[in-house]
Amino acid sequence: MREDQGLVDRGTFIVDPQGIIQDVEITAEGIGRDASDLLRKVKAAQHVASHPGEVCPAKWQEGEATLDDSAKSAEIRALLTDIASLSAQVTFKRR
Repeated sequence: MREDQGLVDRGTFIVDPQGIIQDVEITAEGIGRDASDLLRKVKAAQHVASHPGEVCPAKWQEGEATLDDSAKSAEIRALLTDIASLSAQVTFKRR
């Protein structure tokens, strides 16, 4: 807070019932926050806390499908395998 300038940095923290911070958002003055997105994040945190093994994808809204941890891990492994395969096919030429 910079009282002499009338400016304040803003911070939002989502803390679970065990006192563990689940999300942090810090913005400088002049950058607005979206209360509806904060509420979405709170609902997502509540959902994953009450549904172990599930994860909420980006832009998840209450009532939408979630992913399970193992499916996400398998999906990531498959993507990494694809990337490794593609990078093996790329050749670089020196100029």
